[in-house]
Amino acid sequence: KLLKEDHETLQISSNNLPDSKPTKLFRNGLGMLGGLIASVDKVSKFSNLSKDAPVINLQEYITTNLKPELRKLAEEKKVKLDYDLPERLDTKIQPEEAYQLLSSVITNAIMFSQPGSSVSIVGKQTMKHVSLTIKDRGEGMTTETVNHLFEPFSRGTATEQLNHEGLGLNLHTDKVILDKLNGKIDVQSSASGIGKGTTVTMQLKRANKAKEIAPVLITPQ
Repeated sequence: KLLKEDHETLQISSNNLPDSKPTKLFRNGLGMLGGLIASVDKVSKFSNLSKDAPVINLQEYITTNLKPELRKLAEEKKVKLDYDLPERLDTKIQPEEAYQLLSSVITNAIMFSQPGSSVSIVGKQTMKHVSLTIKDRGEGMTTETVNHLFEPFSRGTATEQLNHEGLGLNLHTDKVILDKLNGKIDVQSSASGIGKGTTVTMQLKRANKAKEIAPVLITPQ
């Protein structure tokens, strides 16, 4: 809270500085600090969300809440989105958590895909789990980068994937959410050349909607 207040005070003060190169660098630094504060707040918020979450069909959630904005970004990047989702992908998750997990990974895949390539979003549901696998065909990442992806503020090199503004805590946030929900995330990637890309698989416990309905009490005759 104190850091946030100090940041706001510095922002106000910077408005009175003369336009110069040092001022520009200072304001850029304030912008980065503001993004960092927002990211830390986001991690804290997700850490404290109730585990008593509603059952959400991720297939419906993607179709209703994400497809329009993802389609717009994909068109700007000249990337094709291929969806292969079953009718049901039921899991217990807060809507804010679903948006964070799905939006961060799919958006990143689009951002680092080559124009003219495609991103696939494949869903599966088994007796115990639901999973989503997002595969792009970008430059990929080295093994060393993948090994540190979920650490706070982790980033790739200037030419590697997952290296854009605001991503330093995005995957760490995803891991915090999945750990809380007893889920898993796996990243497979290759930096051997353009087109190899990255595959991210997220797994969550399947929710049986029938079990969420209160049982009917039958009075013995």
